[in-house]
Amino acid sequence: MTADIVIRGAREHNLKNITLRLPRGRLTVVTGPSGSGKSSLVFDTLYAEGQRRYVESLSGHARRVLTKLKRPDVGVIEGLCPAIAVRERAPSRNPRSTVGTLTEINDYMRVLFATIGQVHCPICGEPLTAHSVAQVVHQASRLPGGTRFAVQAPIVRAGAAVPRELAADLRSKGFVRLRVDDALVDLEDLGTLPAGVSVDVVIDRLSVRDGIASRLAEAVELAYQLSGGVVELREREGKRHRFSEQYACFDGHASIPRVTPQLFSFNTPLGACADCDGLGLTRKFTAELAVTDPSLSLRRGAVTAWGKPSLAYYRSMLEKIGTAGVDLDEPFEKLDEKQRRTALDGGERFEGVLPGLERRAREYARRKLAEGGDEERVLEFLDEELGQFARMETCPKCDGSRLNRNARSGRIEGRAIDELSALGLGDLQGWLEGVQVSPQREAAVRPLLQSVRDRLAFLRRVGLGYLSLDRS
Repeated sequence: MTADIVIRGAREHNLKNITLRLPRGRLTVVTGPSGSGKSSLVFDTLYAEGQRRYVESLSGHARRVLTKLKRPDVGVIEGLCPAIAVRERAPSRNPRSTVGTLTEINDYMRVLFATIGQVHCPICGEPLTAHSVAQVVHQASRLPGGTRFAVQAPIVRAGAAVPRELAADLRSKGFVRLRVDDALVDLEDLGTLPAGVSVDVVIDRLSVRDGIASRLAEAVELAYQLSGGVVELREREGKRHRFSEQYACFDGHASIPRVTPQLFSFNTPLGACADCDGLGLTRKFTAELAVTDPSLSLRRGAVTAWGKPSLAYYRSMLEKIGTAGVDLDEPFEKLDEKQRRTALDGGERFEGVLPGLERRAREYARRKLAEGGDEERVLEFLDEELGQFARMETCPKCDGSRLNRNARSGRIEGRAIDELSALGLGDLQGWLEGVQVSPQREAAVRPLLQSVRDRLAFLRRVGLGYLSLDRS
């Protein structure tokens, strides 16, 4: 075999009987203007002949199964080995694709957060923990033997409205005691409850000893039902032990749904920011782009976003804005502030140019997606048709993280999943090396951590360590 690849008399497509020599074992770049024959030489001559020779070397049965390849129009090719072609492919324009989703690292991170993440209240930042009835019973059994306590269901928070018939309703259900503003009250002696007080129903009174598990479980379950998922074990000395069936803040700030991997995904309704629908960006229509020539009057076509003044849609909008008291013949830039604001933001009888654009974009997207349309194409259409009148801005609600506040409330060693996604891959790999896992969960978590580390290590080896998981 020669040291070089030698091509003589290449005539495929627009090649003009060319002869050239290419060095083996080195990177060769073929450049030239469009139509000069680059693809004809590389793909249709070199690659095609290399593949043809490889197929010809296989067994007769294999050749019958594989597609028969035509010999390219070339005199002689020497020194050619079996070839592999990697064609250029347009990258996905799916706005939901990120480095994390394409490499599947996000999938492992979501499972990791659902497994060992600590949920916090998104308002006050306090850690939240969900307890089943069995877990509450277990916690109560760990109190010192003989400890006397009451099982209470908080049903009215201090400052909240007290239902007028609450006392009578509780009496009809067989309850006999309440704790009103921390004072025990017999229901038989109670008339109406004053406004603004806190109310806890005393479900049962017990002491820690053997054989109370079933009775305590019934009391806890009833407390969960009455209070909407909160129970309090109050010791006789006043010490309180609060438990929640869900990830709920005891101050009433927030309640987090059941923690699953879907909660940490911006591609599911459970985790996506509602304002940007998990895209991290919002489309903001602006007056400068919707009214491109303010020297024109509304009648002569000042509002570019409505199309041409001769169109029926434009004329219908003129009729509506005219009834709102906006001068149709004065140049837009000379309208007074009130008329400009009415034209742009709407008034009593006119929705406004900018709200109208937002409505059109929202209704089109909702309709097409409901019909089963591809989200990528819907967004492309909106960019083409209405994008010229809007700027894409970082979503102010999620600050570009794509996730809602519930998803951002889960943390591992103080870090939320969106914070980790914004780290460089090298920094993320270093952080993962320091994650501490309890012995009880180590067996389940070790494979997750190793899978993420392996993918991060590969990306760094191929020179992509500068990227972050949230890179689109």
